[in-house]
Amino acid sequence: MEELALTLWNLWKRRNEKVFNNVMIDPKSVQQMQLDLTVIEANTENQRHSRSSLRTQTWETPPSGFCKVNWDVAVDKTHFKIGIGISVRDEEGNYLATMRKNQLLNPDPLMAEAVGALTAATFALELDMNKIILEGDSELVIARIQKQTQDQSYFGMITSDIRSTISLFEVCITKHVNRECNVIAHNLAKNALLDYIVNLEETPHCVSNMY
Repeated sequence: MEELALTLWNLWKRRNEKVFNNVMIDPKSVQQMQLDLTVIEANTENQRHSRSSLRTQTWETPPSGFCKVNWDVAVDKTHFKIGIGISVRDEEGNYLATMRKNQLLNPDPLMAEAVGALTAATFALELDMNKIILEGDSELVIARIQKQTQDQSYFGMITSDIRSTISLFEVCITKHVNRECNVIAHNLAKNALLDYIVNLEETPHCVSNMY
């Protein structure tokens, strides 16, 4: 039905060009226009599926020998406070450690995410991890960590500290993911606004029904 509609539309366009502009479009051009529209439609559909796939992403276990460190932050603008949530899990998805930490900080979301990333990297170092994947949903923070340029701003100094910290691991891969992949850290961060808790080898109650 869609192909028929495209064909009829192109024939109508060809007829109008002849009547109003005295231009005769080659029938082969009509076929090509139909093909072009079909290709555009297919590309649009592929992009739609790609976006849908990104939205439905879920957390994935790290490769053998690696631990995955997820972090996120929650911001309390009223009390100038942030909550940092961190989960450390192994190749089977088991919790090795979690952290819920709050601290007073200017409630700028970007700054908070950078402080969260630094806290996560430091926490993994204190746990004596060797090979980690540092994963968060702040695309800008991940990009700035990966960018090896000097930045004298306060934000730039924090990202520089993050790079210095992750250089101490045998291997550290930084990775941006969407919120669905980071839901555990997100919920830990919200809970962190209420308390400061570190759990080792156990699942916190606030994320016990999540994966």
